[in-house]
Amino acid sequence: MLFSAGSLRICHSIRPESKRTGARKESHRMMNDEKGIVGVDLGGTKIRAAVTARNGSLMGPAVERPTGNRKSRKTVEAALMRSIQDAVGQSGIAMEQVEAIGIGAPGPLDLSTGTILKAPNLPGLHHYPLRRRVEERFRVPVRVDNDGNCFTLGEALYGSGRSKGIVLGVTLGTGVGCGVVIGGRVFHGATGTAGEIWATPYGRSTIEEWFSARGVSGLHQRRTGESRGARQLFQSAESGDREALKTWDRFGYHLGRALAALVNLLDPDLIALGGSVSRAHAFFLPAMDKNLRKIINPAPAQYLQILPALLKEGAVQGAAALCRSRA
Repeated sequence: MLFSAGSLRICHSIRPESKRTGARKESHRMMNDEKGIVGVDLGGTKIRAAVTARNGSLMGPAVERPTGNRKSRKTVEAALMRSIQDAVGQSGIAMEQVEAIGIGAPGPLDLSTGTILKAPNLPGLHHYPLRRRVEERFRVPVRVDNDGNCFTLGEALYGSGRSKGIVLGVTLGTGVGCGVVIGGRVFHGATGTAGEIWATPYGRSTIEEWFSARGVSGLHQRRTGESRGARQLFQSAESGDREALKTWDRFGYHLGRALAALVNLLDPDLIALGGSVSRAHAFFLPAMDKNLRKIINPAPAQYLQILPALLKEGAVQGAAALCRSRA
């Protein structure tokens, strides 16, 4: 499915435990002195979190919660804090063994203070001191970065870009995120806003309005006069629906055109695609790839790789990786 909803969701199956095995697990937790770092992907629709070991591997399954009422600071904050607690609960370590927490959040951000400034997809968290609030709650160091940067860092360190020098990451979901990792380090730019392409004009609108989930739906409505959500269009395309397939093809055509300037500017080794909309890549990537290569420079047209994300939890692992180095 393109999107998930509901209450807490454990993101891979765990065998139910009896009281006896539960006690054994608790005993193991007390004896396990391994440290962990919590990674959090704070999105406009959902929050995902997991605990990672120092090598970046997951120490337990990721958990997922709906973000809730995005206009309510109290609701989103409660969901965030509970997600962190739940992730630790699934990891096999105690909260006292958590070394740090890394959070990927929608921008724009003030990276020096870890403050969300005015994220359009989280209106309840405008000018929200994210780092300070989480540090006060859990009493461990917290690092905050753009969610697109965290996704790209995760893929660059552990996923599809592991052996690549320059990785351009693009996330397509409730909004549009982008990040650049060069030599294993996030490129932030002069003011910390490198990769904030969401408000860039495209056509008569913006990148985000074109290439988010609502962008797919809007494109289809302009084409056909019919209202269908991105998830429904994905399912229809899987069933061979011609109009849905045409919409995804046009989406890919325009996405390739929109990203061409970034490729010509950065000359990356790889574009990694993530976010819920990217799960429909089979239906839009061919058109994106074809149009992109037509309008970029000849050398990258031959060299550039474009791949869907390799990691299921790349954004979470990238957020945790913020705490391991000066990413």
